[in-house]
Amino acid sequence: MFKTLFAMAPAMRDRVTVPVIPPTWRSLTSSSDTVNEFIKYAHRDCKGKMEEATDILRSGISALGTSSGVACARLHLALAQVRMEGSYLSEARSLATKAAFMLLQPDKSSGGLSQEQDRQLRSLLTMQCSKLCVKSLLIEGSDEDACLMAAEAVGTSSGNRAHGLECLSLSLTTSQAAEGAGPHQSRDVLLQRLRTLAESSAAQMMEELPSMPPTPPSTPLPSIISEPSSPSLSTTSATGSSQLAGPQMCLGLWLLSRGSYLAAKEHLQLAACAAKEALAAALSQPAPLISESEWQEVEASSLLGLAQGAMAQEQWGEAEELLGRSLKAAEEVSSDKHPRIALVLMLLGRVYARTARVIFAEGMYRESTKLLQLDSWLSMKQMGRSSSTPPLTAHPSVLAMVAWHFHQLLTVLPNRGGEAARWEECAKELWSKSGAALASHYNIQEVLGDSERLKGSGKDGHGFILSLHIRRAFIVNSKSQSRA
Repeated sequence: MFKTLFAMAPAMRDRVTVPVIPPTWRSLTSSSDTVNEFIKYAHRDCKGKMEEATDILRSGISALGTSSGVACARLHLALAQVRMEGSYLSEARSLATKAAFMLLQPDKSSGGLSQEQDRQLRSLLTMQCSKLCVKSLLIEGSDEDACLMAAEAVGTSSGNRAHGLECLSLSLTTSQAAEGAGPHQSRDVLLQRLRTLAESSAAQMMEELPSMPPTPPSTPLPSIISEPSSPSLSTTSATGSSQLAGPQMCLGLWLLSRGSYLAAKEHLQLAACAAKEALAAALSQPAPLISESEWQEVEASSLLGLAQGAMAQEQWGEAEELLGRSLKAAEEVSSDKHPRIALVLMLLGRVYARTARVIFAEGMYRESTKLLQLDSWLSMKQMGRSSSTPPLTAHPSVLAMVAWHFHQLLTVLPNRGGEAARWEECAKELWSKSGAALASHYNIQEVLGDSERLKGSGKDGHGFILSLHIRRAFIVNSKSQSRA
């Protein structure tokens, strides 16, 4: 599954280093209990403390020495997730790639797993590695490489229902990101194949997913994998929620980008509920294979999608309430200073701007620029001390949209013309870096409306959909726009 990424970065496997730790730690074994403790401490006790979590997991990796297999792969994957939270995208991919290599190596001991259980465990972890790599590539705008990786994941689906649904999520997300890529693309045939797969898969999902009963794996999984039963949440329903939350979210956002608001709403509501149930199941485990932060992000992204559907229909009150819920969920993923928060604040700024609360709107936009490090980048750029490369806090499309909406607001405020012009220039530069699917087909005014939009005299744009989990924007396809 990772042959494309290996080809992209041949030295990636050797790039990750770990610190030397005291000899007393070296007695630790690769047992699942030990690994669980490291991961639990890093993800829960160090939540929002990236450097501390990084040190703990690197210590665990060092404690295992040169061993490979499932235990060491889990620690590398957990560290990749932590570095991903810090927007260290290349490093996160390196770690996930190394974890994938380790999953190809046999363990010295079976750890009490049957051959089928071991296969399922490795399959699930490998898919998590693949998802992280695709996600990081999409955030930084490496769409063709993301498409290649997603296509490999789809092509190597093991037949396991959960694995297949994860592949579907990858294909929907990646094909949506590649929408509009022109025929000059070197991998156009592959992109088209992936988009075709996503179209047909989405049609099938719309018929099957809402009524699809959860089905547990054919072979019962050990406690390290399976969801424990509880009085309020059965093993079957938790497993079903884990399988459905991500695909439902991706499908809902895909439908939103085609203007199918009512159909999208159904899937996004199901995704938010499924993510809550999956989160409850994950919290009851010592160290779940899929971290609780992933389910929190799925919930936040689904709520953000619902809010955008309401905004598209000018239901401002409902949109504001949903954005408040999305903001709360997004803050619980790691911290209230993470770049993903900026996407929610930007949309809150739009709601405030459209409902004549311009002071609140300015506060939301200004805070968004800080969280995305846009304000410091622009200041350094004006002093000639910043490179032309924008910060990697989000995809350039998101950075451009924050800058443009801030420019539109400042345009209607008195005595703010100079600042409005600076953000206009910044937005256009960032838009030019947004990739073929956006900048090569549309100028920013066509998508977001012109500078006079908030004065009521300017033209509106096609509209866009923000995806919180990959921190980028998609244009609403006006040709398929429908409220049905």
